[in-house]
Amino acid sequence: MNKVQNVHLEKPAYVYIRQSTMGQVRYNRESTERQYALKEKALQLGWSPGSIRILDQDLGMSGSQSYNRQDFKLLVADVSMNKIGEIG
Repeated sequence: MNKVQNVHLEKPAYVYIRQSTMGQVRYNRESTERQYALKEKALQLGWSPGSIRILDQDLGMSGSQSYNRQDFKLLVADVSMNKIGEIG
């Protein structure tokens, strides 16, 4: 049974790429690469390339504050407005 339905595919899939410090970005490249690979998973599940949004502007920013994390703000706003079909 496929949990992804047309109602999901009608909305974009978001891939939120996140590492909390620049050290993690620099030294945990495999983790970041796995996060970027979630785009491929979204493609396999049926999203078109143009309907997948990569949110990676918050890389290296601490999660303790949200005021300067623009992608996080976008993600929260779009989730609350039911604009997203899937988040990875």
